Amino acid sequence: KVSGGTGWVYISAKGSHSCGLKNDNTAYTWGGNDRGELGLGKKGGYKTTPQKLPGQWKFITCGLRYTCAIDMSVRY
Repeated sequence: KVSGGTGWVYISAKGSHSCGLKNDNTAYTWGGNDRGELGLGKKGGYKTTPQKLPGQWKFITCGLRYTCAIDMSVRY
């Protein structure tokens, strides 16, 4: 179960962090941030609740030490 309400359409987890996308195109990250994996602008710490990322997103996923996302401005 992910805190932060309902509306989750996608969740990804790898290593010590996770990320997710909601049905309103908002993206969130949580967990370990040793290398800045959460995309919050600084390294370090551990977030136990989802942290909203600025902007609108089409997709988000995470790997062992990174998070990758596609914002709504990308056309393909």
